[in-house]
Amino acid sequence: MLRKALTSLPKTLDDTYARILCNINDENSEDALKILQWLAYSARPLQIKEIAEVITVNTEHNPRFDPDPRDILTICSSLVTTTVGDSYDEIENSDDEMTGEQVRLAHFSVKEYLVSERIQVGSASRYSLRKIHANVSIAETCLAYLLQFDHPNSLILQSFEEFPLAIYAAKYWTQHAQYAGADMNAVHLLSMELFLQKKDAYLNWIRLFDPDRPWREPDISMSVENNWESVPSPLYYASLTGLVESVRVVLKYGADVNAQGGSYGTALQAASVKGHDQIVQRLLENGADVNAQGGHYGTALQAASVKGHDQIVHQLLENGANVNAQGGSFGTALQAASSRGHDQVAHQLLKNGADVNAQGGHYSTALQAASYGGYDQIVHWLLENGANVSAQGGFFGTALQAASAGGHDRFVHRLLENGADINAQGGHYGTALLAASIRGHYQIVQRLKSALRSQ
Repeated sequence: MLRKALTSLPKTLDDTYARILCNINDENSEDALKILQWLAYSARPLQIKEIAEVITVNTEHNPRFDPDPRDILTICSSLVTTTVGDSYDEIENSDDEMTGEQVRLAHFSVKEYLVSERIQVGSASRYSLRKIHANVSIAETCLAYLLQFDHPNSLILQSFEEFPLAIYAAKYWTQHAQYAGADMNAVHLLSMELFLQKKDAYLNWIRLFDPDRPWREPDISMSVENNWESVPSPLYYASLTGLVESVRVVLKYGADVNAQGGSYGTALQAASVKGHDQIVQRLLENGADVNAQGGHYGTALQAASVKGHDQIVHQLLENGANVNAQGGSFGTALQAASSRGHDQVAHQLLKNGADVNAQGGHYSTALQAASYGGYDQIVHWLLENGANVSAQGGFFGTALQAASAGGHDRFVHRLLENGADINAQGGHYGTALLAASIRGHYQIVQRLKSALRSQ
């Protein structure tokens, strides 16, 4: 009997996992697949109480919840394990609420097997995981979970204990939903229910997690009735979070493409800052004002420029964006691109007539912004295009003071060679020499003192 038992043991790790999966009861197979999808593709580790909520949701049923408790550890047998989420890595990469016992796949090889082509041709093929399908399934579950909060008073302090999956669903549903193509009807129907039909559920989602202010804690004190007008539109949030199909549908149902609101002012600026080029194109095709002013970056062109989205910069310029429009924290698109070292964007803006000496914003000029950052190619292009090396204004007063504060000796040398006024006063440090001294850039101090002696 012992020899027979030994002979029947699985010969490989794949065989072991296949046997475990095939031994799951048929009545638990759907729950097991859902648990494995979540553990393989969740945006962060999950607490046991969160994953337990996952299997209470069925988007194809009405009502969508089955409150029957089931033992998730028994359902998935030895494929999962529990840990205490208190390691440094977990704290750094997880939400603040991630404390206590978590559930994970038992070993990295479990996921490797579940997503492999090998499982597709074996006896456990029903548990084969596909990234797109799994993410869409997770998005559907998250949306169904959020849609239950469809009354003004759905959220109270006790809600976080009663609905442990609420924060995850609010924070990550859009991330998972981005995988849904145009033919993924279920997730789109649920998202439209949230965006267009259930106003209270929509606002309660923002109370739990606002993608426009992701650093903020859940704000369940915010009144649903009194804050509807101050919350950005569904088009804004769909554009911000990269939901291409949702943008298409809300536009089809008459959304105002130029509605103002949110940190970025308009849906076009939100899509531009996040790099969602397909959404930018759709918004432009539907009449978005390419030069609309407002929001943190002033214009969509400045927003795309500061983030280095050269394809979107091209789209906006092709559709009539004013390359020299003033406003926002960086003053102009050229200063925005120069401050972050996006040389291809800066070059594109210069080719389209950007004013190299336009003033405004934190650094006052593009040359000052690029000099502080130490962006050699951009400084070269700016000087080649006639940048005024002695222009005054902004936080550092002059480009020479900015380069000195940033510790960029070769830039200090180049600016001096191009006629920068070493005695210019103003800015945060007063002079370039003081900036280099306070920042401890000894080599620049010596260069500037030598230049002063030679005057």
